Amino acid sequence: MNKRCLLLLALTFTVGCADDTLGTDPTADAPAIAADVANDAELATSDADDISSPDLGDWTDLGADVDYIDADTGPTIPLGPPKLLLTINEVPDYMNGAIAYTTTASGGQEHAFRLRVNRNNFTLDAILANDSGPVDWDSLMVACNAPLDASLTGFSAHPTAHRHRRLVFSSANAPERFEDVRCTAQISGPAGQAESAVSFDADDLATHLDPFIEPDVWLVVLSRDIFTTRLAHYPNNVTYLDAEYTPQGSGLADFDELFTVLGFFAEEAPEVAAWTRAWFLNVIRTETFRMFGLSDTGERNSESAPIRIYFEGDEGAPNKDDWALGDFSMIALGGDYRQGDEPAFGRAWIDTNNQRHEDNTPHGLGVFTTAMLRTLVESSLGAGLLGPFYPERGQPFGTVAGEERVLDPDFDLAAGDTIAGRRFSVLRLAIEKGGLAIAAVLAHEIGHSLGLVAPGSPPIGLFAGMPGLSFTQTDIDDAHIDTPGLNIMQSGASFNMAEALGATPRFNALNMAYLRRRLIVGNE
Repeated sequence: MNKRCLLLLALTFTVGCADDTLGTDPTADAPAIAADVANDAELATSDADDISSPDLGDWTDLGADVDYIDADTGPTIPLGPPKLLLTINEVPDYMNGAIAYTTTASGGQEHAFRLRVNRNNFTLDAILANDSGPVDWDSLMVACNAPLDASLTGFSAHPTAHRHRRLVFSSANAPERFEDVRCTAQISGPAGQAESAVSFDADDLATHLDPFIEPDVWLVVLSRDIFTTRLAHYPNNVTYLDAEYTPQGSGLADFDELFTVLGFFAEEAPEVAAWTRAWFLNVIRTETFRMFGLSDTGERNSESAPIRIYFEGDEGAPNKDDWALGDFSMIALGGDYRQGDEPAFGRAWIDTNNQRHEDNTPHGLGVFTTAMLRTLVESSLGAGLLGPFYPERGQPFGTVAGEERVLDPDFDLAAGDTIAGRRFSVLRLAIEKGGLAIAAVLAHEIGHSLGLVAPGSPPIGLFAGMPGLSFTQTDIDDAHIDTPGLNIMQSGASFNMAEALGATPRFNALNMAYLRRRLIVGNE
């Protein structure tokens, strides 16, 4: 099997080998399709589709992108002319229909397409490119054919992106159902004008295509215990991380057992272990929330997916034993992939348009944290960094004098590396970067069960499974998409080291529009 090993410890604390092919269906006799995510920890992801940048304001206040002569004479000629994108739902031009796509199968022939928006919930966006010259936003003019012209008032600043003005459509100002809506925009700046256009269809979101008829509730299960995890040490500082499927359980939850075996949750210092575990889960939790557009505490807003994510033990979390009642989905965190399956960092059910509630907790499904850490543990770099924590060879965190200070109510986590020097720095790296990687895999797997990524071109699909697609970087299966930059729904096989530097995990704009119920995907 052809594998590509990825070493990211200094940046992502995750090392893995990404299979060039995806795994088999873990429940082959079931009617639904099980999604295989090949080493998704390395997809800790970003999105090159975000073309916002610091605000230049009106062009009379040109800001840092312009060379100033001095405070009295004002700025010199700006860097360049305006560059404007008019789009819907913040989708870049190569995915919004403004640019035709090509595929290998088409032999270079261009294919036109249009997105189909939920007429009761979408946005019309005017966005400046990162390298745009300054503009006078008061000069923005937008015109559309029927039925939008009467609604083209009220463009306002995007709440989080300064170089972005938008008009939000809801049931209060929804246009009529209409095919081939055409909108054009023009804006002026000191170095000239810019124009942009977009076409789309506006329709009602039918129930069988609505991924969130009601806000989705998810439970992240932490108590699954179906593996026995151990470290096997050999001469020459070689260590293997082994996980044996143990249906009766080992007595310790798979998530906790892994990090106990690695020495991060010390059995000899249970209070410190509980503190470390809480820190780790808080990173995973808040990063997962952020990927779905939720607040740090999980609350929804107008920019988030209609989803509520609980971690087992959270106040108000559903009981996993009540899943059969049918009002929430769940996924397990911890353990390994099933023997005989292709190596993976996670697997979950694919639920087209999110019409059911999924159980991603049985053996062979979930987020496989043991698989994520295996290559790191078995590398020489991992041995050097993690070895001092291994219970058999080193000292687990919390057993070295001074490390108990983390329990002090006045302990400053931001300056915590002063308590034990390098050991705390390694722990912080493991928790912050490892937690980010785990959150990316968790969001990816939940994304599958919410309906991502539909194959084919819009409006039927979201561009997955189209070999040689002109704007994707790697060909992968129907359940994934490798758009420019890093994005949550690509697979580990399409990971690019250069893209990981400084990247921020997020769904690409087209997938996020689907998750926000702003896009209609599928056959009517």
